[in-house]
Amino acid sequence: MESFILGTGGMMPLPNRNLTSMLLRREGELFLFDCGEATQVSLRQLNLKWKKISVVLISHTHADHITGLPGILMLTAQVERSEPLVIIGPPKVKEYVDTSRRVLDMHINYPIEVREIAQPYQAQEVYRGDGYGIRAFPLKHSRVCVGYAFIEEPRPGVFFPEKAVHHRVPRGPLWGRLQAGMSVTLEDGSRVEPLQVMGEPRGGAQNLLGNGHRVETGNRRGNLRFGSLDLRSDVRGRSGRFGQGEEASHRQAGGKAGGPGRRDSPHGAHPFQPAIHEP
Repeated sequence: MESFILGTGGMMPLPNRNLTSMLLRREGELFLFDCGEATQVSLRQLNLKWKKISVVLISHTHADHITGLPGILMLTAQVERSEPLVIIGPPKVKEYVDTSRRVLDMHINYPIEVREIAQPYQAQEVYRGDGYGIRAFPLKHSRVCVGYAFIEEPRPGVFFPEKAVHHRVPRGPLWGRLQAGMSVTLEDGSRVEPLQVMGEPRGGAQNLLGNGHRVETGNRRGNLRFGSLDLRSDVRGRSGRFGQGEEASHRQAGGKAGGPGRRDSPHGAHPFQPAIHEP
């Protein structure tokens, strides 16, 4: 699994740091979390295949998290695509998508499915794929806001070919059956179980995208637990306003310093620096 930070700037874009967006790639499938202005430019600079974006997940409808969405929709229409693009977010996301398509008179040649989270103040699963699920959880912000947890299901252990050879399992389809968790019977009638040729099951990776806003639980920041749902993470993504040395230039331009986004600043993280996790 790979994570690509397309932008980390909150509210104020800078020459070398774009507005908030993060891309997650898993087994060739792409997931876009938030879509600030010029997200399509970041995608092109990384030379990523935007055609394979399966799901766009929006945290909230502030402009710096969603105004890049019309560009992504029109960019995707430039290639052949038959699979639907799923867009998930809190209330008003569908209104924004529908209004943008109508006002801009977009030519869209693929299905778009917008799923609004009807109860954004409750932790819940909002998308299910092959071997993973995506859950939304509420965040405390000036408007309705959610974070997302990308959770992989537990995976089989590592397959050891030398153990299969030791148990006289012939190379071929029987190896595949063992890796899929099924026992096999050999020609001499002996039976080989998956645990005889594989390691212990591995836990799936988990990534949190929270944009630096507080979890809506009343607990201190970072305690990501909702009842029995424990949102541990291998990678966390969030946005900030300024990095080191950037606030002074913003002051000179007449902007206001400080603000809630500043304390969560990634301190000058490059917008295209990949945060890669390969469990």
